[in-house]
Amino acid sequence: MTKIEFYKKKNQKIKITSRKVILSSMILSYLSPKSSILDLGCGDSYISYIARLFSKSVTAIDLAPNYMFEKVDYIEGDIFESMPDNKYDVVLALDILEHLGESRQKAKVIEDRIKEGGLLIINLPDSQDKSQPEDKLFTPIEAINVFHKLELIRLEKLKFTSNESYNFMVFKK
Repeated sequence: MTKIEFYKKKNQKIKITSRKVILSSMILSYLSPKSSILDLGCGDSYISYIARLFSKSVTAIDLAPNYMFEKVDYIEGDIFESMPDNKYDVVLALDILEHLGESRQKAKVIEDRIKEGGLLIINLPDSQDKSQPEDKLFTPIEAINVFHKLELIRLEKLKFTSNESYNFMVFKK
């Protein structure tokens, strides 16, 4: 099974988990009815949909997005090959950086999509997370180093289950 086939199968159904509900509620505090949002690696697009309810627009990119929600603009493809040139008020990178590795070049592409005064919101598994052992550990220090041109305004450790532990981070441009 290829990576795209895996994600297409995985994203066919939306499973609302406590992790998604908590992340959605944390993200909402950073949105306004005028916000434009770019959701990188949107998966089943549940968080894209919730964000769209409280913002002007959401563009969601994934290898195999779930096209379930009308008011979300979807782009199917690799996030770095398919990313629009537009600038956004908020860029979401939830649970994807650990798949990309530490790359200043990729960080620059993400930073370039954030409007001046805009936000980058990321969520990273931390060293105690056992839910996806194949993922590379991407620590908050690495994220701060990679996004060194942005100001860190929030870092919070989240423990969803005994196996799921994350770092929620918000950067401002």
